[in-house]
Amino acid sequence: MLQLANENLRWGCRRIQWALVRLGHPVGSTTIWEILTTAGIDPLALDRPTPMVAPSAHQVLRTRILGGVINEYRYTA
Repeated sequence: MLQLANENLRWGCRRIQWALVRLGHPVGSTTIWEILTTAGIDPLALDRPTPMVAPSAHQVLRTRILGGVINEYRYTA
């Protein structure tokens, strides 16, 4: 269980439980929670998705300009 948590840093209690059940080891999520907590791994931090960062105005304009240049080249060539 700890090996799964260490190899898959984005996995939390529920996903580790799902993987163990699929492997034929029915373990409760509370048990997984207790083992991870005892090992010093925060079970909630693993279940949280990484925050999405919106692109900056510069990135949006650059993408639109480059897309326009590519489309103009495609239709004029």
